[in-house]
Amino acid sequence: MRYTRMVTAEIFMPPENCSQRLTFYAAPAVSIPLTGEQPQYFYRNGLWQRFVCEPGTVMHYPRMCYVGSTAEMYRTENFGMILHPEFLRLIYGRKAEPEHAGGLMAHVHVSSLRQSTRTLMEALSQLGISGDSDAMAVHILPLLLRAVATDLETYRRSRLEVSEELYWKICSYVRDNFAFIGTRTEVADHFHISEVYLSKLFRRYGGGESFNEYLNHIRLETAVQLLQHSDISCRELALRCGYTSGSYFIRCFRNRFNCTPLYYRKLHEK
Repeated sequence: MRYTRMVTAEIFMPPENCSQRLTFYAAPAVSIPLTGEQPQYFYRNGLWQRFVCEPGTVMHYPRMCYVGSTAEMYRTENFGMILHPEFLRLIYGRKAEPEHAGGLMAHVHVSSLRQSTRTLMEALSQLGISGDSDAMAVHILPLLLRAVATDLETYRRSRLEVSEELYWKICSYVRDNFAFIGTRTEVADHFHISEVYLSKLFRRYGGGESFNEYLNHIRLETAVQLLQHSDISCRELALRCGYTSGSYFIRCFRNRFNCTPLYYRKLHEK
């Protein structure tokens, strides 16, 4: 892996006659072309200069610099990383896909990273600012990338565990309160989450069953038990199961069991 230091922090604003589209980094940044050649435009010694980076070249940009972002860059595949005291931003640009170039891949808050990863971030940042050993930076960068990958996977798993636990809590709540639940908004509000997130939980852990489908499933299973073990009217049964409309209850029941509630009761009479 090659390492090229680019001291580009001579200005904070581009000159008025600059026609290139530019990107502003408010923190040290690292860029690595993965395929093809990636042109970079930077300001040094009072002039805008063009620098072509070959695959495998690691570029480290100090704090407060402008880097060219023209259509030429989109002919390559590029990985970038911006190091900031409060977050780590990973960027990935795909070859020949301008709409993805420079697109956000991950925005990681420092609080989700281990202390060892933060130490590597700080060390790489200081090297970029101070101009110390390139060999040390080349050694630190792969370590940092592997550490970030490990932290992201650990963080992802912990988030999945928390969200799965929340899903089962919601299911338990629905089983205990299905007769009184009006809408999914009420359930989302009860757990202090958005309706969108509630839907995502059921798509992820519900085996293809949406929240409304799960709620209806619980209600109909209860209706079956009441039909088999009681003689209450369909209207009363519908109310006990949480249906405000008897006709809607019959329609849902028919869709599930291919018969009306009364016919189902007749079939299962002892």
